[in-house]
Amino acid sequence: MTKKDFQLIADVLRNYGAAGALCRSMADGLAVTNERFDYTRFYRACGLDDDGHVDPRTDPVYGCCSRHIRLMESSTQVMTTLSNTSKLLGEAMNQLLSISKLLETKPVSGDVSLEGEVDWWTQL
Repeated sequence: MTKKDFQLIADVLRNYGAAGALCRSMADGLAVTNERFDYTRFYRACGLDDDGHVDPRTDPVYGCCSRHIRLMESSTQVMTTLSNTSKLLGEAMNQLLSISKLLETKPVSGDVSLEGEVDWWTQL
């Protein structure tokens, strides 16, 4: 078989989205037919990397999926941060509400200076 034959086979495999395992198996079979068979050139023509594996830079499906996975991981990190921030804000709001209720119920008579009155809110 010649280079043109190998190119035709690689084009068909690439156009039909053949998996790396199929392309590697086909390369092994084709190498027997021509002693100058170039595995790397055949793998690249099939849209794989030099070792016969899916190359995310040239595979639109895998490349697209890997970008979506990275976006999902980033989104998950953002959501976790927002959730933690929301919890902290909720705790702060509860503390402010408690202080507000204490301020409403704390009787004020005569002298309104803070001397001697500071300790009641530090014990919340």
